[in-house]
Amino acid sequence: MTLVRMIFELMGEVMKNIPNSMNRSQQAGFTLIELIVVIVILGILAATALPRFLDVGTEARAASVSAVRGSLNAANAMVHSRWLISQSSPVKLEGLDVTVDAAGYPTVTGTQIASMAGINSADYTTIAPSQGAGNGPATSATETAFVPNSVAGSTKGAKCYVKYTAAVISAATPPVVTPPVISQDTSGC
Repeated sequence: MTLVRMIFELMGEVMKNIPNSMNRSQQAGFTLIELIVVIVILGILAATALPRFLDVGTEARAASVSAVRGSLNAANAMVHSRWLISQSSPVKLEGLDVTVDAAGYPTVTGTQIASMAGINSADYTTIAPSQGAGNGPATSATETAFVPNSVAGSTKGAKCYVKYTAAVISAATPPVVTPPVISQDTSGC
């Protein structure tokens, strides 16, 4: 309400300084100068407030990365559940043959994991296992990472990704299985 009051006060000041041959009581609307002043004031307000609302790309990328992590978790759980039932590899998941390790978790091949979780190559770049850190996260032999295409190849890609780390099966008897770890970093999105 104070913004509207300020605009009308400013318009009143402008009107005091403009010579007008017409009696104010006969005036039936706003003059052209008053309308121009209001448009200029609204333009200035919009120019100062707009940048605060336009930077939603960072939040959108972070939300997308979180959604991919959730998709990987769900697909991983479905594949493991089906393996527990069938005890055979590969496991069928929506028409896709998913190769699993001895504990029934998906092996770490980037394209298989991307297909299994429904990660589209038009949206995400796959960082293959054992790929060094360039402008993306470094991956070991047991890791695959997914970086949004909007930051892939830039320095932001090293801190905006989802990483799938394969399950670890110990050599002990009986073997101890550490399930896959699906992590994310959105600090650079």
